[in-house]
Amino acid sequence: MNIYRIWYQFLKKSYPNSKQKVDSLTNWTVEQILETLSLSHANSALSELKKDLDGLRGIRNSLLHGDIIDPTTGEAKRCIDISRKILELDA
Repeated sequence: MNIYRIWYQFLKKSYPNSKQKVDSLTNWTVEQILETLSLSHANSALSELKKDLDGLRGIRNSLLHGDIIDPTTGEAKRCIDISRKILELDA
């Protein structure tokens, strides 16, 4: 939810007079949002976390597709640590 909050605030700043444009871009996936925010350098702290988030997405996908059964303790801790960092981000 915090990533979506950052995204929405970024859109409002980027398109202050286009509610229709903002509404259409709020339907993007988190992956699309992270790529765009990272490429636009909209939030430097989030950009620094992007590599970790991409890695965690890979672990998540492996779990969902049955490639792995359980994440390691280290992966679970990393997920919690990154989640805490995301909660602290400002837009």
